[in-house]
Amino acid sequence: MDQINIIPDDREKRQLRLYYAKISLIVIVLVVVFSGVNELVLYIASGIAGGGFSKELVTSGRKIVASIPLAKTAYSYFFPLAADAAALFTGLAITKCDLKKMLRFSGFDGKDLFEFTSLSYGMATAGSFICVIISGIVGIIIGKNGTEGLEESLAGMMPSDDPLWINILVYLYVCIIGPIMEELIFRGVLLEALRKYGNGFGIIMSAVMFGLMHQRFVQCIPAILLGIIFAGMAVKSGSLIPSIFAHIVNNTMSAVLMVMIQGMDMKKLMEFEKADPFNVDMDAMTALMKDMVPLIVVMLIILAVRLGALLVTVIISGRFFSSKRRLIAKSEYCDKRTWGYFFTSVPWIAVILYLTYTTVTTIV
Repeated sequence: MDQINIIPDDREKRQLRLYYAKISLIVIVLVVVFSGVNELVLYIASGIAGGGFSKELVTSGRKIVASIPLAKTAYSYFFPLAADAAALFTGLAITKCDLKKMLRFSGFDGKDLFEFTSLSYGMATAGSFICVIISGIVGIIIGKNGTEGLEESLAGMMPSDDPLWINILVYLYVCIIGPIMEELIFRGVLLEALRKYGNGFGIIMSAVMFGLMHQRFVQCIPAILLGIIFAGMAVKSGSLIPSIFAHIVNNTMSAVLMVMIQGMDMKKLMEFEKADPFNVDMDAMTALMKDMVPLIVVMLIILAVRLGALLVTVIISGRFFSSKRRLIAKSEYCDKRTWGYFFTSVPWIAVILYLTYTTVTTIV
């Protein structure tokens, strides 16, 4: 390939800028509906419930809205689903992707599925460790101790009094609908659009956007690492079925753990967290520990699976790098049409800065 073909001319440069601007609409629509429209509707509903739109009345109204199971579910799950659907339809309109082709069974055997699934869990585990370390360091720097964080976490795990049908909808979304929609968007339309000029660029940037869209630091790094593996599964197999399967299993494991936690008496646990360590009611502590046995067993099983996956990840990675193979073939032609144009695209810069800000501010 000669120099003229490698370096884009002025006409192709304009086409590249337009191309990346069009692709950015997929994520922009997702952000606008998920964060913008969602928050706007919540603000209006809170103002109406609180009797006015002053800061105090809206805050009071939010508590009222949060106490209504259907309203809380709509805010937490129906709007994200609407955002996913809007982003998916936008991506299909822009990329003209053939979803039917992406959802076929092909190019992936049992060994591939085992290795990639193990890699995904192993990388997610490593990412979680990294998040804990960074959060701890930042907490020390800004003077926020672990007790405060534990209290906030325990409060967020309090069992809800929502009707059974709402809980079923919630876990249906978390375990099945959410993973399917996220794979269709991030490993479907977005990955397909971004890998036009190279798999490496598409895999990395679709994974980064997947992580940032979670808008929580504790989820961001594991999600980025998961996104890389899921994208690798999609590229290798030519299908979204393997990554959808791995995504569903990953979310279901987390959901099972959350159900177990919410089945406990979290108020008692929070009381022990605040209690004087030298004046503990041992009978109450013994009763609480007995109640925690099922949770501990499940946590140990999940921990064993995660550590096993981490070990498999180390083995597979060591085998791969010892073979001196390239993870993704580099191409000067692709490099001239990806990173520079992507990171000088105003829409992409705006959405990345916004998502980075909302993510970083949740470190502790």
